[in-house]
Amino acid sequence: MSDSVQMTGQRRALLVGINHYLDDFIGNLHYCVNDITERNEVLSDNVRGNFTTQPLYSEISERKFIPTRSNIMS
Repeated sequence: MSDSVQMTGQRRALLVGINHYLDDFIGNLHYCVNDITERNEVLSDNVRGNFTTQPLYSEISERKFIPTRSNIMS
């Protein structure tokens, strides 16, 4: 955990949901994006989770929210 997170007590969550993989040898899934959407609602809620969240999805139009290595690292 970084020093800045420890000092402020900030809680963070990176949520990644991938239904469709680019690799043909990996089968597609059906509910990962839905699961991450629901989990994000709970964790980002001020009462239930109070996390700063960053969800990344395989089925989204904005490139900055697609779960690529670069987006996950940033």
